[in-house]
Amino acid sequence: MKKINRQSSTHFYEAVSIAYGMAVYDKDMDSNYMHVFSRADFEMYKCKNKDHLEVGTSPR
Repeated sequence: MKKINRQSSTHFYEAVSIAYGMAVYDKDMDSNYMHVFSRADFEMYKCKNKDHLEVGTSPR
């Protein structure tokens, strides 16, 4: 789980955050490894967008 420590930073741009995405191979859904990577990438961007909404910044 990702935690943001807003108290140790005086400016929002000094805070560090990590976005991640995970996907597990599913033989019924994935015909190759790129499908798994694509789903993990999609999950990472969902995480990034959620973080930006919580902090009030725009994605870059």
